[in-house]
Amino acid sequence: MFTHPSLWALVRDIFSPHMQATPDYAESIVGLFGSFLTPYIIIWQTSSRSDPEHQHHKGDYILSTAVTFTLACSIMVAASAVLRLPNAADMTTRQAAEALRPAVGDWGPIVFAIGIIGSGMVALPVLVASMSFDLAQAAGWKSGLSEKPWEAKRFYVLISVAVFVAAGANYMRVSPVKMLYFSMILAGVLLIPTLLFILLISNDRRVMRTVNTRWQNFWLGAATGGSAAAGLIYLRYKVF
Repeated sequence: MFTHPSLWALVRDIFSPHMQATPDYAESIVGLFGSFLTPYIIIWQTSSRSDPEHQHHKGDYILSTAVTFTLACSIMVAASAVLRLPNAADMTTRQAAEALRPAVGDWGPIVFAIGIIGSGMVALPVLVASMSFDLAQAAGWKSGLSEKPWEAKRFYVLISVAVFVAAGANYMRVSPVKMLYFSMILAGVLLIPTLLFILLISNDRRVMRTVNTRWQNFWLGAATGGSAAAGLIYLRYKVF
């Protein structure tokens, strides 16, 4: 509403984006997959949906997905219309706050700071706990926030270590934008084998009581193929 993008161009580019086989474009796509399909979404949300006690919350998942998509599109449209940066990783938090200028003017840095603090208070416990939950499950440790600290010592030690490492990085003057950006790229690269295993297991009748429908396989396959293609282009140019 404030940046006045061309609605026709916006709709066209959302549903028919201009793909580019360049390392920077692939890097951004990998980071986008990593930011959306987090361990929290893949592990915790799917685990809660399989619980009969949470089946009546299906409408919440649909609504939250729609809201997330709308917010993500709004952020990208606002940032692309206002910010003109050659490399997203070199952006500072003050520059990121400039994306709010069309809406709040000189109050952009303050509003941005309030948003970062608020989202951090919500996201930090969830992301840290979900990461620790994944590692604990892989190692076969007792895990879960419903467990008492003395009953799942290793799980809570992982959470503590992650928080202290994050706090230490701040005092080492590590750019938070670069940390966020490259952590999402790493998450996107690691997402590829995760989605592939999910696709294979969810269609194996020896493991699953009910297998995926064709429609479910289409969307899961699209996510797997898209992230794999972007990941391969990124690794080809950036690593090899």
